[in-house]
Amino acid sequence: MRRARIAIALLVVALLVAGVVVYESGRHGLGGAILVAAMIPIGLVIAPALGSQGRGAEQQGMLGRRSDVGGFDRPRDQSGL
Repeated sequence: MRRARIAIALLVVALLVAGVVVYESGRHGLGGAILVAAMIPIGLVIAPALGSQGRGAEQQGMLGRRSDVGGFDRPRDQSGL
């Protein structure tokens, strides 16, 4: 299983390099297609990790609403204390 992961990683790196080389040579359509093909596995690896972080933050109550965050957009305290 470890060899398969290394082989896939090397394939993705090879696709990235090939895509950049082809794109720089002037064949933008083909180079872009190769780069897209290389980015898909990267996205499939990164997306689940980002999803789990979002779920953890959501469970802790950090939804990121502007009304929950103190800052410059809040009105000044008029109580005089």
